[in-house]
Amino acid sequence: MAEAHWYYALDQVVQDLLQQNGDVPLLAAQRLRQNSYSMLWSPELVVTDAEGSVELDLCLIIDGRVIIGEAKSNHTLKASDGTQEAAARLVRAAQLLSADEIVLATGKRAWAKDTLCAVNAAVNERWASGPRPVVTELVNVGTGT
Repeated sequence: MAEAHWYYALDQVVQDLLQQNGDVPLLAAQRLRQNSYSMLWSPELVVTDAEGSVELDLCLIIDGRVIIGEAKSNHTLKASDGTQEAAARLVRAAQLLSADEIVLATGKRAWAKDTLCAVNAAVNERWASGPRPVVTELVNVGTGT
């Protein structure tokens, strides 16, 4: 009697997650929580105020520090109205949540210089009150390095 062949396939939810680069925020959160005592995490949080809504790829509280950010498979923070406006929205969300840190996570080796400059400039120009958040670049997310 011949033994039956086994066939394996990833569940469709996992396939969709990987095709849409949903692994980048998950892997970034995992890397951020290393050596921490506690972590709370929310996937794709939408922050809304009178100016509109901002979708965050990363929203975590790690050891009491509020960390928000973007996680991309590419190395740019682009929007239909430009990098500066995308950075301004990210900083607005950070201000609303009193974030301690803004993380830019990417699967690439580095973020585009204009992206880092835009986020740092938005923090310097738009941060209204309280301690300014640290802007952190998290690179090679998901590459095993």
